[in-house]
Amino acid sequence: MTGRHIGKQLAKEVLDVLNEFDLIQKLFCITTDNASNNGKLMKCLSRELAKLRINWDPKTHHISCLNHVLHLAVTDFFKKIKSLGPKTELRKGLKVQKDSNEEDAKEDADENEDFIAQEDDEEGEEDEEDESLDI
Repeated sequence: MTGRHIGKQLAKEVLDVLNEFDLIQKLFCITTDNASNNGKLMKCLSRELAKLRINWDPKTHHISCLNHVLHLAVTDFFKKIKSLGPKTELRKGLKVQKDSNEEDAKEDADENEDFIAQEDDEEGEEDEEDESLDI
């Protein structure tokens, strides 16, 4: 699409694609991010569809992308944390949590190495037992 991405222009583009693929009668909903031009797109598209005698409610059939909504919420959350400053309890808690996770991961890796070594020893013992049964 060339030009500005205003709602009216977006609606025209969507309508053209719907026409091209014969989907106008099959359109159920549209999922978008939360950009304001998408709200306008839905209203303009609804008006154009009404001209074609298709009842399509822009509020009912507009779905905000959950991933985008979550991204905005998490980004806002991290901005709030950052604004608290480095000496807050929350920051210290996160730092401690990170360090303890790293220590736990190291302990898990060490335990895993011990388990693998023990398993190798046991397999060797089983091989010896199997060999003795063959005699």
